Amino acid sequence: MTEGKEHWGIILSNREPIGELLRRILRLLNTVSAEELKNQIRWLNEFK
Repeated sequence: MTEGKEHWGIILSNREPIGELLRRILRLLNTVSAEELKNQIRWLNEFK
């Protein structure tokens, strides 16, 4: 950020079964736009 560089978002997660990860990713994709993710770090735990 201090260098003025942007990124399209970083998504982090704890180790979870693949089915649960997929459900959370789908919830994220259905509730957060690409613009809202820009330059953000988000945890999949937010989308339980």
